[in-house]
Amino acid sequence: MVENLGTLYRFELKKLLQKKLCWICLILCAACILCGCLFEVYVGDVYIDGKRFESNHDAARKDLAYARALDGQAIDQALIEKTIAAYRAIPQDIPGHYTGTEEYQQGARQYSAIFNQIYSTTTTPRSQLMYTWEPSEADYYRMYREYLEDRWNKSYLTEGERDFWRGQLARVDMPLTYWEHTACDRLAIQYQTVGVMTLLAVAVCLAGVFPDEHSRRTDSLNLCTKHGRTALYWAKLLAGITFAAGVAVGGSLTALVSLLAIYGPGHFSAPFQLIVPSYAGPLSCGQAMLIAYGILILTAVLFALLVMAVSELTKNSVAVLSISGALIILGELMTIPAQYRLAGQIWDWLPFTFLTVSNVFSCLTLPIGNTCLTAWQAVPLLYLLACVPAALLNRRVYRRFQVGR
Repeated sequence: MVENLGTLYRFELKKLLQKKLCWICLILCAACILCGCLFEVYVGDVYIDGKRFESNHDAARKDLAYARALDGQAIDQALIEKTIAAYRAIPQDIPGHYTGTEEYQQGARQYSAIFNQIYSTTTTPRSQLMYTWEPSEADYYRMYREYLEDRWNKSYLTEGERDFWRGQLARVDMPLTYWEHTACDRLAIQYQTVGVMTLLAVAVCLAGVFPDEHSRRTDSLNLCTKHGRTALYWAKLLAGITFAAGVAVGGSLTALVSLLAIYGPGHFSAPFQLIVPSYAGPLSCGQAMLIAYGILILTAVLFALLVMAVSELTKNSVAVLSISGALIILGELMTIPAQYRLAGQIWDWLPFTFLTVSNVFSCLTLPIGNTCLTAWQAVPLLYLLACVPAALLNRRVYRRFQVGR
């Protein structure tokens, strides 16, 4: 049976790859990912107070150079003082936005990455940081811890979960060291685009894996053969899984290669807090992106199983596309308020909603005994467990199908 399974698997995979619709869908998805990566840099201009100031490409080039000049500097007392001093030189009574001033462009802008990091990790207003806050390393990291505690409180974490994250935060090297990480930052931003395009491609290309047999009346021939109800089923399933994983890998590489070509590799060892300040664990940017895009591959596999299961249940590829598309759109539009902790956590961890870096590296955990599993640890385990019943249920439906006239 194993030999027959291999032959059938290669045949089913070849059938998928010979579909014109499949290649059209893949090309469109790759184009959308490329546009998301390139347009932000090469299309459009920066406007300040309604007037064109510079192109997006020039702005990106300048900010990248300033970020590289800060490489390896700890966000400590000295760097915080330099940053605040540069921003404090900007006049307070200017009529327009402060980014249009010479003081910002010639002085403060080179420290914008540090200032934005300070601003994004505290609850202090921007104007207060610029003009009244007394720059202090100890005070900044105190405010950072208060910011995290506030996030945990708003997420309705239990005291056990808070203790877990406090322990994780203690493992993060402080003060944080700044490294240029633009490529990783943009890769995190593009994660949702790559995820949505991957799931759409999986839905379009796999919706007909089982229904095509019924619509073309080849089911009577297939199911009456020696391996028609067992080996053929597993061959179709494995081909669909392989295709889904390949689409996820291809989309991820498309984003990675294009961003590396634009921004250069940067430093994958930069602390992940430079991208997602609300994450309190000891991860580097490179580790976080490997985890996120690895989970995306597993998400695509589980979604492929769900698509193929629904396709065999409904026997209609149009119905599968409608259901899959509706779920993906709903996942993008709908959120559950944080006070409904359990319902919101289940919703955020579904395959069609778990497509943002903020969900992958959420502070919500799965408590087990005396420890907690983070979202990026728990969800892959849950997905792997869900794959087994999904495959077996679909197999049962497939084997029980009776060919009608």
